[in-house]
Amino acid sequence: MVGIIIILFMLFGFVVFMTIYAVADENGYTPKIDNFIFNVFLSLLSPITLFIMSYYLALEISISATYSAFSNNFLGRGSAFEWEDTWWVWLICLVIISIIELKLFSLRKKSFYFSKTIFKFLFYLSLLSTILATIDYFMSWNVQQFSSIGRSTRDGYMLKLFFMNYSLPVILWLLYYVILKNYDRIKIFLKKIKDQKNTKTKALKRNQAIKELKEAKELLDLGIISKEEYNSLSKKLKPIILNKKS
Repeated sequence: MVGIIIILFMLFGFVVFMTIYAVADENGYTPKIDNFIFNVFLSLLSPITLFIMSYYLALEISISATYSAFSNNFLGRGSAFEWEDTWWVWLICLVIISIIELKLFSLRKKSFYFSKTIFKFLFYLSLLSTILATIDYFMSWNVQQFSSIGRSTRDGYMLKLFFMNYSLPVILWLLYYVILKNYDRIKIFLKKIKDQKNTKTKALKRNQAIKELKEAKELLDLGIISKEEYNSLSKKLKPIILNKKS
């Protein structure tokens, strides 16, 4: 367990170093890393690494607290989510993840792949789904390896779980990629649909205005409305019938 924590600390140190290196322009240096793919890699690696590292650290703390005379845990086993003893570990984890993501965001926002609102939405949706899928897979693997309760004995369980967990992230990343590559085409296509809809709406309004004016003329001929009322309505409907802006 200690060896795993040390390896994770080293991996996390690498993530922090590369993140700081990527945004070194804050101190007057030119950013050496402006590759969007690498930025995505860091955005995925940092929260996943931090979660796993925090999980094992919180687990060790909980196990120690379990056998402490001052502990309220009478279950006789540790849990990484024993909030009374481990809340500060997860708080530090969230703070560090937020700091790293803010630094990565400051570099990512300069990229074309992050320039539109739809790009940002799909990026974070894909990123979050991948992180959650990885955490869920890690927790399932942890149960399979170290727990006697809840372990599945089915053949190929972890492989099936892998495909189940990562199906949605893969679909979202593909959707993000397709929209990135075809954004201009999609924009033109949507504009055509919008223009067609506007044309139909204008035609409908024009036909309705003509019908309303004809009915008003009949009412005028019958003496039900006055000439002034008819002229007022005609003046109001004329721009619509002639397709002019009022």
